[in-house]
Amino acid sequence: MGGHKRTKQQREEELVWIAEMHGADLSQREITAALSLSQVQICKDLKEIYRRWAAGDKTTLPVLKARLLAEIRGHKRLARKAWSDSLNPKRPLPRSK
Repeated sequence: MGGHKRTKQQREEELVWIAEMHGADLSQREITAALSLSQVQICKDLKEIYRRWAAGDKTTLPVLKARLLAEIRGHKRLARKAWSDSLNPKRPLPRSK
């Protein structure tokens, strides 16, 4: 079953999205649903992303992973704070006269 052919421009744009979603720890199934691509295509695109990362400076892949993990930790920290703040009772706003 052949799907629609992507242009080079479309593929490059989707590779960026796939890398970001993969870095945000979304599963291939979630990425598939978000981009309306097949799981096989997502797998091929992830292989291409890793190939490109590895082809650059040998420190590129670990650096990119570290950046993504740091970003995820930051989001988790914000989410925990927001959750913690939501547990505190709200003070009523002062009424204006």
